[in-house]
Amino acid sequence: MALGLIEPFCYERYCTKTLTFADWVVNYVQRNQIRGQTGWISWFTSFQGGWAVGKSGQGGVLGRAKYHTALQKATISDDVCLISFVNQIIVGFHGMSERSAYPLSFASYIRKSLQVLQCETANSPWTPQQISDLDDGCRIAAISKMYQIFDPHKWTIYDSRVAYALARLVELFWAQNHIEVNADLLRFPIPSRRNPPKGWIRPKGFPAAGSGRQGHLAFVYASWLLRQMAEILRSNPQYGYPPTVQVPDTYYPLNPNWQVYHLEMALWMLGDQPF
Repeated sequence: MALGLIEPFCYERYCTKTLTFADWVVNYVQRNQIRGQTGWISWFTSFQGGWAVGKSGQGGVLGRAKYHTALQKATISDDVCLISFVNQIIVGFHGMSERSAYPLSFASYIRKSLQVLQCETANSPWTPQQISDLDDGCRIAAISKMYQIFDPHKWTIYDSRVAYALARLVELFWAQNHIEVNADLLRFPIPSRRNPPKGWIRPKGFPAAGSGRQGHLAFVYASWLLRQMAEILRSNPQYGYPPTVQVPDTYYPLNPNWQVYHLEMALWMLGDQPF
């Protein structure tokens, strides 16, 4: 099975269909011990990954803020500058190989996709052309890093670890309900993984993802899901506040309360090992 196009294709409609799952995930991670850790704050603060100054949750925020600020100041109207910036992010993230770099010929496609993401609003349906323009032919695990730097509050990195964490949570949710609820919106495809840990396998029924429509559709749905989850976390003090709120002076001033980038970093850690 593959992901399907929700109608109308917009954030508000996706939230309406997936609210039960989003609420379940927030509470499952918050209240259950997974590999010795419990709660969103714990998973976020344990972050050790790409762009992390000092390999920490704080460093992960600083790294994202650094590139986000640089992008806002950069001149990317020129295709050479755009591809140079994209490759600076992709190759610089977690020591990725120079072979991951994109050629200049991809610039026009990436520019179209960034224009689509910039125009997105919560309740405005995407046109078929916008959906088509987002499929830029790039590997979603790589190009979604650029998408998140474009707006860390709206778009997630969608790599193998984030995708695995989401797929595994969907799998647990379906097992509890004894039915594959909203499979056309939640069957997240999983990009290939370099050097997977022992015991790591793709959950049954969840396809692979690379370039193409399914990977980019999964990126949008995952971003919408994480936005919805962040709203749930912000709405109730019982979940606590991330350290970006607790000690704001030690974090770069990205929006400090629960945002997509907090949850992406937590899921990245959650998806490191089987659970």
